[in-house]
Amino acid sequence: MAESGEVKLNDKIMVVVTSEEEICAEARKVVLLVVPPSDGKFNKNKPGPIFELNGNQFVVEPYAVETAGPTTLKVFRYDHHNNAVIGNAAEFKFIATFVKPAVALPGGSEEFYPANRRSEITTRAKNLNRKDHSAQDLTFKWKCSVSEGSESGFCGPSYMDDFNDRNTLVIPPSASKVENVFSLSLQVGLRADADEQYTAVSTQTVRFVPREDGGRLDILCIKNCVPKAEATVPSTPVILKALLSGWTLTSNAYLWWTVQDAKNSEIDYGKLKSRKGELFYMLPGGLKESEKYTVKLQAIGGSRDRMSSEFELDTTLPPSVSDCMVEPFKGVAFQTEFKIFCTYFPAEILFEIYAMDKEKGE
Repeated sequence: MAESGEVKLNDKIMVVVTSEEEICAEARKVVLLVVPPSDGKFNKNKPGPIFELNGNQFVVEPYAVETAGPTTLKVFRYDHHNNAVIGNAAEFKFIATFVKPAVALPGGSEEFYPANRRSEITTRAKNLNRKDHSAQDLTFKWKCSVSEGSESGFCGPSYMDDFNDRNTLVIPPSASKVENVFSLSLQVGLRADADEQYTAVSTQTVRFVPREDGGRLDILCIKNCVPKAEATVPSTPVILKALLSGWTLTSNAYLWWTVQDAKNSEIDYGKLKSRKGELFYMLPGGLKESEKYTVKLQAIGGSRDRMSSEFELDTTLPPSVSDCMVEPFKGVAFQTEFKIFCTYFPAEILFEIYAMDKEKGE
């Protein structure tokens, strides 16, 4: 195998092994991926997260290498019949490199927020160096500049620095003036990248528009959500409804629903009847058990229709007693010792309830 240059952590690597030696039919190739700080010893029982395709072709799946730096891939021929390694190992050396994160501020390059109100800007950054693309191990640096005639207090370091290493920036009501225009910049990097070579930047121009009568956009629970239920049951439909107070949508505006899990990843919307409109109707099976979800509702259209609201769904079911049994079935009061056996859902674990005898201290 030949030497190579840089390979990104999320790249798929195809390896082709050639040999001038005749290979016995009893032998097959086994691949071992060596990543520092491994000692490089061959382990026939655990060759590594690599899959053999055809004879001398192998694929190293994305994210099989978890650490950036010099990496060596060793290929052995292993004879299962004699339980031994045949010949010398071939090596494939490369430099595993990080991938820049993915980052975008909601609304794109320009966004309108309600004047004289508190607004939150939350980025949906993804760490592309992780298989789950979660925001874990990311760093956040917010910067701000003001247009001529705008107040500069909000953009000062005394305020912006408080939001570094946080994926959400808060615009206070005092800065949300119609005459103010801000240019925001969010730089997202990797905590392991001390030299900041792998960073991504998203920018946005922020403007503010007045709201008539202090209009609001809220989400109302109709079925299978708090406060209608203690928790959301995935096997039952979930129904939410948009509630507009003090304002109405213009003719070119519409309501748009988004659902994200705790890792800021959007769900598969196949079970949602429609992402557009006032009604949110999730069919059974659209959510997973023991998860927390954020449902976001956005009013999209003209600049005066830029509003949003969020609603939390928790599919973690609290324990509940499902069945109890008393032994014995009858007895004499204050003489017979009764035991109560109960199980609770969803774990179906059996437990006993004992009575305390104050006189005996038992």
